[in-house]
Amino acid sequence: MDWAGIIVERVTGQKLGDYFQEHIFAPLDVQSTTFFPTNEMKGNIAKNHQRGTDGNLVNSETPYPHPLKVDTKEQRDELLQAGGHGLYSRPTEYVSKLAPYHHLE
Repeated sequence: MDWAGIIVERVTGQKLGDYFQEHIFAPLDVQSTTFFPTNEMKGNIAKNHQRGTDGNLVNSETPYPHPLKVDTKEQRDELLQAGGHGLYSRPTEYVSKLAPYHHLE
């Protein structure tokens, strides 16, 4: 899916997030799904945890933290907007508006 995202960017001349916004999210009235969460969204992101060597749960950094650390459009455009991972969304918005169109066969 990551390669498919790169192909979409090259064929359309748009960043994948911009393409998604124009052709998927806007027509479905999806307003809080993005590759680059706002500060408000960042405050609501569930934390990742893993078991430490002592067996207790400890916070761990997200596997792809870069989108959480950029501030400018130029910084965003430099990062991979992957087709296979990286979108941030509200669970209710995903379930009600996006999941009905997401089929794995």
